[in-house]
Amino acid sequence: MSTFFRIICAITFVLAVNEGFAQISSKASGAWNNPNTWSCTCVPGATDVVTVEHAVTSASSVSVLELKFSTEWSPSFGHGQLNITAGTFSVAQGTVSFGNNGQSTHSLTIAEGATFDASGADMQWLQGAAVNVSGTLRANNFDVANGQGGNFSVASTGNVVFGGTIGITSGPHSFNIDGDFQTGGITISGNNTINITGNGDVNVTGNVSATSSGIINVDGGNMDVSGNIHTDGDANINTTNGGTVNAGSCSGACDSDADINVSLPVSLISFEGHEDISHVVLKWQTASELNNDFFTLDKSINGRDFFPIANVDGAGDSKVHLKYSFLDLKSNQSGLVYYRLSQTDFDGTHVLLKVITIGNGEATHSVKLVPNIAESNTILSAEGATADMTWKVYSLSGSLEQCGSFIGGNQLRLNNLTKGAYLLQVSGQSGVSTEKFIVR
Repeated sequence: MSTFFRIICAITFVLAVNEGFAQISSKASGAWNNPNTWSCTCVPGATDVVTVEHAVTSASSVSVLELKFSTEWSPSFGHGQLNITAGTFSVAQGTVSFGNNGQSTHSLTIAEGATFDASGADMQWLQGAAVNVSGTLRANNFDVANGQGGNFSVASTGNVVFGGTIGITSGPHSFNIDGDFQTGGITISGNNTINITGNGDVNVTGNVSATSSGIINVDGGNMDVSGNIHTDGDANINTTNGGTVNAGSCSGACDSDADINVSLPVSLISFEGHEDISHVVLKWQTASELNNDFFTLDKSINGRDFFPIANVDGAGDSKVHLKYSFLDLKSNQSGLVYYRLSQTDFDGTHVLLKVITIGNGEATHSVKLVPNIAESNTILSAEGATADMTWKVYSLSGSLEQCGSFIGGNQLRLNNLTKGAYLLQVSGQSGVSTEKFIVR
């Protein structure tokens, strides 16, 4: 071997070692813990990037750095399939991608009692794929960006949690949900369909947007949307067989869709502000208003103690976009300032809408839960929480149990939590913090 090639080989070896992980792919169908299944003749572990190109079964707990399904197709294999029959299969980072060759049929199957935990990773369909969940699936964002003919099924025993959002923009694909399904938001278009049947319970902590022939059928199931549901004239949200849809607000054509129960009198599109030389410009925009008497602007320098600075007349009833603004004199203020927007109905009902921050300053970095051992259905205090922060309560298995914000104060109520340990996740301008607490 020439000196040049020896140098190249040495450099390649050093780079591979410095990367700290191995690229491993399946070479035959078989058990995950069988070395003969893998190109390395070893069993992949927590520092490995793994590509599944055959039918592989995992029957015990597994950890990998990254996971993807084959991007190439051949007559002899090309159909990457992962069947998780028991234990917890953990993916630390990256994107769990289902290949880009339309001839391939990749699948992920999670049996009842088994868990696929990719909380630190995203999922992506680059083609039609099959995901069948009878156990638990956790991931961050889910992007359906290409292909057609895919099927995502959640059985009555299934529990799916996407901590981020779901974007279904290519298709058609179908999503059939008969179990628990939680996500931060849903965007659906392109002739795609979500079916929520009998036992299906979908909880969306953000917004839902259905456009360009996107369809959501709630056939005996339930969908709760904390934020806004928006549809255009080509999309539909249908309820049949006692199915229910509850939303914070509704915009676009969704007020003509069947049986959508809207809880908020004002559908807020945005609330923002910016500093000028002598004042702060505050602007907000609504998509719709119902019995809206007036808006109230409150101000705070610590994010906890607010005082009113203005009332602005509302539009009463409106189904068109409306814009509002207000100028607040700085009065020699410095540092971080909090502004809170709220709304009052003609009957006196008051709803807090959103909090924003303006200026430079150090935001709160830590929140302490008091007490950290409590009974269910009690009220806890989150010391250090500010009104711009949101909170989520997770079980140790990763299931989202409750969520809310501190816009009205630093207290939260534990509603009907069973005995055990939970995690409180608080998100704000300074980042995300997590604290463990016990319900007894």
